[in-house]
Amino acid sequence: MPNLYRPSQASETITILRAWGTTTTIAAYGSADGFTTPGTEFGEDEEIMVAGTVRAGDNADLAGVNMEIRVDGVVVGNTPLYGYDGTTNYYQFSLGLLTPGSHLVEARFPRTRR
Repeated sequence: MPNLYRPSQASETITILRAWGTTTTIAAYGSADGFTTPGTEFGEDEEIMVAGTVRAGDNADLAGVNMEIRVDGVVVGNTPLYGYDGTTNYYQFSLGLLTPGSHLVEARFPRTRR
């Protein structure tokens, strides 16, 4: 004998969120002057550090979100955003010594949900 089933239904209200833009800055610093002056040329014996900012289009506090740091396209680490001055968060990351030659250093802010 066949079974008989009653109809049913389900519904859910969903919201599509607007993705706010972000602006990321980066600057490199060398150990020769105590990491005080940003630059683009350093000695082969200098440790290099990068630092910068991230600002959300809605001025949200993004502290704790990890920035991805790359050298020549290769991920070398992650560092969390910290501080918040009402519009901007900050990050810094030590790259150590790099080999002589030109290097592309990048800081990438990931797609984040808050």
